[in-house]
Amino acid sequence: MPSFFGSLDQRGSSLAINAELVRVRDATQLWGEKYNRKADDVLQVEGEIASTIARTLRRQLSGEEKARLARAATSDPEAYRRQAFLRASARAEPPAKARAAVNRALELDPNLAEAHTALGLVHFYFEWDWAGAEAEFRRALALNPGSSAVHEEYGGFLTVIGRLDEGLARSQEAARLDPLSVGPVHDIAINAMVRGDYEKAAAGFRSSIEIDPNWTWGYIKLARTLAHQKKQPR
Repeated sequence: MPSFFGSLDQRGSSLAINAELVRVRDATQLWGEKYNRKADDVLQVEGEIASTIARTLRRQLSGEEKARLARAATSDPEAYRRQAFLRASARAEPPAKARAAVNRALELDPNLAEAHTALGLVHFYFEWDWAGAEAEFRRALALNPGSSAVHEEYGGFLTVIGRLDEGLARSQEAARLDPLSVGPVHDIAINAMVRGDYEKAAAGFRSSIEIDPNWTWGYIKLARTLAHQKKQPR
């Protein structure tokens, strides 16, 4: 199954974006492109990339891969914030290294919740194995139900696959356990955005920026939310 890789470099008001779609099993590049735009054009670039990838997938994926992609679809592709612009240049090498590191950690301690969470993320991001990812997140949760990180990653996963109520509950629990962490607050806002509740989403993204003024995705998603509302930032 393909994975999306890329990088985003902002210098002043300019954006340099490198994006590529790679079939992980053989490191074949299905599509690649470079974009040099103004920061204000980020939403337009997102749309261009999404449209191009969709066309590429329709042409080059097998029937089985198309079916898996369809099952993974959500009402808002931006729910995939953790998958967008993965900073990697060695194509298939990072997933392989991640899997090897996680396997080694589990060999040393099979009951390490953080390792099971990491394995869930490997299944999720690189292998598109939703069942495997959820099994690992649930295992991590059973081992350490008080971990904000476990609730955060599980909540983000559930939102992405469209189980919004469950995802929101996990994200809210993560925020309760660690109220100073920006991730859960951002995930709650993403959940609201997917539902089309842009007022709540905008408030959530503003809260994430208050927690971390350097949280770039907070500004990007706030801008996207305001664009949906046809509002100017205040």
